[in-house]
Amino acid sequence: MVSGSRTALWGATIVILAIALRAAPSSQGQDQHQDPSPAQKNGTDARSEALMLRVCGQCHEWQRVSENRRTKDDWGRLIDDMFARGASGSDDDYSAVLDYVVRNDGLVNVNRAPADELAVVLNLTADEAGAIVKDRTVNGKFADFEALKRVAGVDPKKLEAARKAMFY
Repeated sequence: MVSGSRTALWGATIVILAIALRAAPSSQGQDQHQDPSPAQKNGTDARSEALMLRVCGQCHEWQRVSENRRTKDDWGRLIDDMFARGASGSDDDYSAVLDYVVRNDGLVNVNRAPADELAVVLNLTADEAGAIVKDRTVNGKFADFEALKRVAGVDPKKLEAARKAMFY
């Protein structure tokens, strides 16, 4: 049996290695989902990533955790399953991990999601997300990305940057 201090040291090593790997440039080109390096993230993002890697990295390589985008509900079910299988963490840890993966690897239905979820997943302001909800309420569902780009009050560049995180 490994002592508690060795386990903690091993866990810290995994977190540091995972953060370093995540910050390394990708050789797979622009189609690869890339997050900013920990140095480029704000303190909350860096802490949330470290927590996600600590909780999820006990059993998975970091790439496996975020290899596919998922909706908030899908992430919640997956994280529930992992905690049921033995992932350790508090309720606050669970919430922080869920918030992190939704923000960084979320997927959102632009025709159904509430404004707050649109804002988080698509990295929009509350006003921009509200404009999307207002437009779809008044004009009906968005048929495609081109229709979404025409929403007044939403920066099309932000939408383009988040294009892989949305479906209709």
